[in-house]
Amino acid sequence: MIDPPRILQTVAQATAVIHITVPRAQIGHVMGPGLQELMQTLAKQGITPAGPWCTHHLKMPSDVFDFHLSVPVPRPVAPAGRVANGQLPAATVARTVYRGPYEGLPAAWGEFMKWITAQGHTPAATLWETYLTDPSTNPDPNSWQTELTRPLERVSTAASTQSDDCKNTEKFPVPNSGKLKVAAPGDREIAMTRTFNAPRHLVFKALTTPELVKRWLGVFGGWSLAVCEIDLRVGGKYRYLWRGADGAEMGMGGIYREITPPERIVATEAFDQAWYPGDAIV
Repeated sequence: MIDPPRILQTVAQATAVIHITVPRAQIGHVMGPGLQELMQTLAKQGITPAGPWCTHHLKMPSDVFDFHLSVPVPRPVAPAGRVANGQLPAATVARTVYRGPYEGLPAAWGEFMKWITAQGHTPAATLWETYLTDPSTNPDPNSWQTELTRPLERVSTAASTQSDDCKNTEKFPVPNSGKLKVAAPGDREIAMTRTFNAPRHLVFKALTTPELVKRWLGVFGGWSLAVCEIDLRVGGKYRYLWRGADGAEMGMGGIYREITPPERIVATEAFDQAWYPGDAIV
């Protein structure tokens, strides 16, 4: 019913929200109008959502739901009517994906919570559901995907020990386990694949921590990465500037569009030099 759960670290994400408190039996009557109000407010302010909408429950649902109907945004919204600014917090969380109609969500949460308990983790009081696909994208309920996220107050000792063992990257050399593979799936797409013999969270850290990026990205033939600025959040910017031994410079940067630690980053990319028109997506 649910995908294999994962433990990961989220980054803080700004949201536009409507705070709703409603009896469980009336939840179906408030979601549609609330989401419509949110989207209309964002459209009037020229703000494009930075990801799929979600419900951020401020406490465990009971007979009364107390939650933020939320849409991730790349910048703060000007409060209007019921719409205000909110945030999905940076946290250590357990996460899974349920596939199917909304009627199956209670059973999916039950299965998810059994896994959290069996692993020895201690959940926090909050949770959120992210609607990756819904009736607006596909009318078939069996195709709907809902991401379930539960922040954790404490991760089990076994999981914490593994994380602590991997904190010092100096202890763990990261040799390549395969050569770089380059393919062209289409006229406007290049796929580059390389596998590393290292845990995913260390590879993610090497890609997103400035002091680590400076040690490997484009550092060869007398070039150094003189500037490495990373604002790791959806809507945040990154900036790289390489400098050669002869003083020549090459710069690039972009904006983060998607961040899912430790497995996915999507960002725009544009070089200071006009080698191609517009931005690339990486």
